[in-house]
Amino acid sequence: MVAIAGSTPDQLRHQSWLVRGTLNGALAKDMVIGPFIVAYAVQVQGLSNGQISWFLALVPLLVLARYPFLALIAHVPRVTVLHWARYVQISCLVALLVLPPAWTPLPVLMAIGVWFVFGNEFLQNAVWMNLVAEVSTGRDRGRFLGRLRMWKQATAMAFAVFGFVLVGESLSREEFQILLLVSLALLLNSRFWYGKLPATPPPDKERGDPARAPMWHILTTNPLMRRPLALSIVGAVLSWPILIVYLVGALSLPANLLMLTVVARMLGSIVSEVFWGLRADALGVRQVFLQFYAYAFALYPLLLFVPDYAQVAPGSIDYILGTGVLLAFFFARGVLDAGHMMAASMYRAQFLDAPGGFQAINMLTAIHIALMSAVTGLGGVMLVRLDGAAVWSWGPVWLDPFRLVTLAILALTLAAGLWLAAGIRSELAGQAAAGDSVS
Repeated sequence: MVAIAGSTPDQLRHQSWLVRGTLNGALAKDMVIGPFIVAYAVQVQGLSNGQISWFLALVPLLVLARYPFLALIAHVPRVTVLHWARYVQISCLVALLVLPPAWTPLPVLMAIGVWFVFGNEFLQNAVWMNLVAEVSTGRDRGRFLGRLRMWKQATAMAFAVFGFVLVGESLSREEFQILLLVSLALLLNSRFWYGKLPATPPPDKERGDPARAPMWHILTTNPLMRRPLALSIVGAVLSWPILIVYLVGALSLPANLLMLTVVARMLGSIVSEVFWGLRADALGVRQVFLQFYAYAFALYPLLLFVPDYAQVAPGSIDYILGTGVLLAFFFARGVLDAGHMMAASMYRAQFLDAPGGFQAINMLTAIHIALMSAVTGLGGVMLVRLDGAAVWSWGPVWLDPFRLVTLAILALTLAAGLWLAAGIRSELAGQAAAGDSVS
């Protein structure tokens, strides 16, 4: 295993600026194509479960067109691309802020979502991992990522707490506008700190024309297209994006409790990010992956204790118990997802120096997002087909067909993830023996 030096003083300073510029985290995404737009679409716009499911499934599919676009940004400094992304994201939030509900039917929401996906996926996420690799080294990348994610999750949790205090059981148009203004302020803060980062041109080996690199060649030869891609497929299924639609649309989860679930998830991530980073640096990503999949087997059955909120009275034993389990579920999910994201990011970063790494990491993330869209669409079809099915309780356990099918799918996916992660050690050992720089 080749020794890797720690970050230089300049890199450490750039890490600090990157941490401050990433405090907004995924809040803009949550507002435009995430849980907050779900609450707004259902409770303000009056969209059905099927409509919002298709919105969440179809809009991210734009990322499939990203590969040819890489030729236009391969030679551009990574931080410059991030600036462009911020401008796109800001414009989407401004549109949602100023346009009245009557002017934002589903087609308009989809157009705003598509524009946001362009900024988020064609620009920001196309260069993000390469920028992380520029400002850190294999020796301390886990600690840097842990610190970065801890602070951005802390901001997200503070935002969710603010939302919980602001919002009642149902989200109003005015409350949504206030949340948009806070998100806009965080994006402006991000643009300020990113502006301090030097616009360093990409390495010469990455400044060719990615569009001329045969896609089939990347798919069949790049190491990112093997086990990392398979693990990414597993992660796409485990994300199960339709869950939030199920909770809000089928189980009538109140808006204020939706905010609390975000708080719980963020809190779980915050208290564990640094731990996972140190653990990944010390033991390697294989051990983190294995722990995530093993512990997740005990996580998802907690969904059996979440009630149909339309059938329980606020303050009742069923309401209190179900809400406590729901918050415990999201807290534990935040802890485990922090470890999973840490392991996945560090694992992928180890392959960025391979030929075609820039194209491959973008192809991998595009496939991942497309799969998440497919999973969302599949879940949406299931939800619509099973809409109206009885939700019955058996003591503290609540059962319905959608919930049971969900648990079966996730259990099979976790088993596949354990099997894939078990082979990481021999894979990285082989790379080290071949002279690759692997931490």
